[in-house]
Order: sequence, then structure tokens, then C-alpha cells
Amino acid sequence: MSEEVLGEKKRLILVITSPLSGRIPILVDDILEPTKITDGIEIRWYPVIRGGGTEDIACYLMELAKGLVLPTVTGILSGFIHEKFKGIPDLKLEIEGLNVHLENKEHIQRILTEKLKQS
Repeated sequence: MSEEVLGEKKRLILVITSPLSGRIPILVDDILEPTKITDGIEIRWYPVIRGGGTEDIACYLMELAKGLVLPTVTGILSGFIHEKFKGIPDLKLEIEGLNVHLENKEHIQRILTEKLKQS
């Protein structure tokens, strides 16, 4: 098989931080229900408290259905993330604990691929 397919349902946690209040984009349509990005890919708000201090923190959970083609999934997600966060200064993103360069779509896709292969 030339392309890897997700053999089971997967989840990825995104943590976004900003030192400036109100700078983090809202990624979901509803706090209680998941938002569909495309068939088999949803994102939901993930109520996690981290640290404290003066930074704004938002956590989200990406849910991926079984049977999706890995390069397709990482391409869609990296495009979604890059589009939502590009040009917003001082934002930091972690995917499953790894820092991600938001201005580089290929770096986002590489991190997503690495994390999905590990899980």
C-alpha cells in the first residue's frame, strides 16, 4: 500500500497560547458540539486548564475517523490550521506537546504526520 490509511479513530490535542487577550481565533461553531472540518474530521473545544498567568490559552481536540488516508488528512488539517492562524502575531501552537511553526504549512503537515504515525 503506497499511502497509509488510519486503521483506527485518532485524536490530536491542539494548544494555542497568546500573551495578548482576544488574539486566539475561535475554531469551533459551538462550544458543546464538534465542528465538522470535512468528512471524517471534526474539531471540538477541549476544556483544559494549563498553567495560569497572563497568557490566553485555548485547547481543541481534533477527531479523525478510521479509514482516512494519512496524506489527505494531514494536508487538510495543515491547510485549516495555517489559514486560521497565519498573520496573527505572538500566537504559539502545540500539537500533542510539540511546538509548531505557524507560518510554515509544510512544518505543520510534518508534525501532524509524525504525531499520527506515533499514536
